[in-house]
Formats: sequence, C-alpha cells, structure tokens
Amino acid sequence: MARALRPQPTILVIRNIPFVRSTFADLTRYESGTSSPVHAPGYEFTSELVRLWINFLDLPNLGEICEQLARWANPNQPPINEVTAPVLAAIVEFGAVSQPTGPYDRAAIRTAWHFLLETLRDLIDGLLLDPTQGYSEPLTLEFQSSLNNIAREAENHESAGQAHWALMESREQAERAQEAREFAELAAGVSSSARLTGSYDQYATANEKESKFFRRSTLALVAAAIIIPFILHVMLLTTFQLESTNLATLIYPLVVSGGLFGVAGYCSRQAHLHRTLATWSKTISIQLQTFDGFVAPVDNVALRDTLRSQFAERVFGAHPKLKGEPGVSASSPMIDTVLTKFTRDPSA
Repeated sequence: MARALRPQPTILVIRNIPFVRSTFADLTRYESGTSSPVHAPGYEFTSELVRLWINFLDLPNLGEICEQLARWANPNQPPINEVTAPVLAAIVEFGAVSQPTGPYDRAAIRTAWHFLLETLRDLIDGLLLDPTQGYSEPLTLEFQSSLNNIAREAENHESAGQAHWALMESREQAERAQEAREFAELAAGVSSSARLTGSYDQYATANEKESKFFRRSTLALVAAAIIIPFILHVMLLTTFQLESTNLATLIYPLVVSGGLFGVAGYCSRQAHLHRTLATWSKTISIQLQTFDGFVAPVDNVALRDTLRSQFAERVFGAHPKLKGEPGVSASSPMIDTVLTKFTRDPSA
C-alpha cells in the first residue's frame, strides 16, 4: 500500500552520493576488536537514522535518478532544490553522536537529527511525487517499494526518537532540579554555619566581658580585704577606744577580711571559667570556618564522616569545665543560649 505523501513546497535532490554515503559511514565506526558501534552515552537510538540514510543512498541507480530529476524542468511541478551541502553540514553536527566522550551539545545534535530525518523523508517524497515523469525510465515497483519501506521506518524512528528526546529532557530537568536542591542545601549549610559561627563569636565576646568584670572584681576585693580590716581595726581602737587585746578588736577585722577574700576567690573562679569559655568559643568558631577545607582533601568517605561526627560532638557536646564540676551538655543552659540564638529566626 502506497504511503501518503506529505505536502512540501519544493522537490529535494541530492548529488555526489558516494561521498555523502562515505560521510554517513564514518558515523558507524566500531570499537576496536568488537562489533559494537561507538555511540555517545544516551544517543544510541540515533544510529537508526544513520542506517536509514545508508539504506537510502545504497538504492540502485539513485544517483542517476537524482541527476535526471535535478534536470527536470516542469512548470507544473514544484521547484527542485539540491540539499547536498546542507546535508553534509548537518552530518558534521550530527557526528558528535559517534564520539564516546563529551561535551555534547544536545540542542545542536537534536537540530541536526531533525533536519536529516525531515530531509530524508522529503527526498523520498520528491522521488515518489510522480514516478512516471521526468525520468528516462519510470521507477520500478521494487524501487518504489524500497522507498516506501524506508519512509515508514523513518516515521517510526521519528516517533521513537521524539520519545527519546523527551526522556533525555526529563532526565536533564531532574538533574538540574537535583543540582538546584544540592546548591540550596549547600547555601543553607553555609548560612547555618555562618549563623552558628556568629553565635559562638557573640558567646565568646560575652564571656570575655564577664571574665574582665570578675577579674577586676577579684583585684578590688583582694585590695578591700587588706585595707578594710586595717581601717576597721583602727576605728575599733580609736573610735570605740577598745584595747588591742580585746576579742572584738581581733575578730571583727578577721571576719571581714575572710569574707572579702572568700568573695574574691569566687570572683577569681568565675573569671577563670568565663575566660575558658571565651577561649573555647573562639576555637570552635575558627574550627567551624576551617573544618570543610580541612576535610575536603580526605578521599575516604568513612573517615570524613567520622571526622564530621567527632567535630559535631565537640561543637554540641560538653563545654569546658572547672576541676570537680560536671560538664555542660548541649541541653544545658550555656549551650542552649548558643543554640537558641542559632535557631532563632533573624527576622523575628
């Protein structure tokens, strides 16, 4: 059954068929020592178009028929257009499908594929337009049958090819979506790391201020513990005219001095604690900024995960403690202060 012809504005012909065929044949090279043709990954389906073109160009007497058709001048028929040069140019673009490595310009390859497919079908339609006119001898039924078979296969290839292109586009869109998600996660991680680093910096600054306050308080209390008892002892002797051997004269200054030294000891301990926390917070802040660069050269995934786990325990684990005191975990008030600042919405 004859295939219905598609409407077209011109009749296409092709010349120098042996050269065109050899150019197509170059796209079907095989891997060394195997019978497997070389294809770009994902473009294997395009080999069917190359096969159809070679089958078309191998038709007997095709060159003579195209030459006759090119010289056919009939004012009642559409004009005749030679497409040898455009076909060769499209083969060059299409040649990327026979390269095992990229990069591949999918849009250029698809454009060349579509042009070659449509040109093949138009060539066949031109030959079948009126097989009894314009030739020295009418086209044989066998020749017409071969043209119709190739045309039907081209239609089937077009349907299958469009499905392949759609699948490739969907995969590319999925990859872009995955890349966008990974980029968003990376950006979120960088933002979170920056906020966490900022929180530790603020925590270090606050503890430095507290350490300075308690250190100054310690110095002031130590000085007071020395001066005030002496003044108190003099006042007891002069104002209250107590004897130096009186029990009150001896005990009151010692009690006041002991109390002031006790408060000074507490302030000294607090100064040391806040200084330790400030140093720890600064260290964590620096490590947060440099950790990714430190683990980046590590190729062992398991080792890299172990380093991250240990670092997370250090960041969110117990803070430095004084001797004899329990550590403070991430659920404790001090670390909760950092985590609260870190997780708080900055727009709130």
